[in-house]
Amino acid sequence: MGKPLAWDVTVPDTYADAHASNTAMETGVASSLAATNKTNKYSQLSATHIFTPVASDTAGNWHHQAVELVLELGRRATLITGDSRETTYLFQQLSVALQKGNTVSFQNTAGHPFETSYLLLLNFNISAYGIVFAGEKN
Repeated sequence: MGKPLAWDVTVPDTYADAHASNTAMETGVASSLAATNKTNKYSQLSATHIFTPVASDTAGNWHHQAVELVLELGRRATLITGDSRETTYLFQQLSVALQKGNTVSFQNTAGHPFETSYLLLLNFNISAYGIVFAGEKN
């Protein structure tokens, strides 16, 4: 019998002071550091669980283990539903969740609420730098 899967999601701020010097030189550093920290935090689980950190920074850089997990979940969903687009749908849903989180984060750091039209424009511009897949689920 196999081990159960456990995961912990973290979304580090790419532009935070703690990451800015590293992320300015190389993409994905914030998500890699966050994944390493989560792996170390849950190292005691390795005897009883398969642990996978799910790290994606606010600029949309996904750690390779997060991508591998989403690909596997999408593959398994496809086996159940027969729809080969399940992985794409899953990435789309996660990307939208990241964009919504970015919007809230930006709004809270401004000192005053943005107008909705500006938030939508900002949200659209952020999506250009994330993982983008063509097609929509009807």
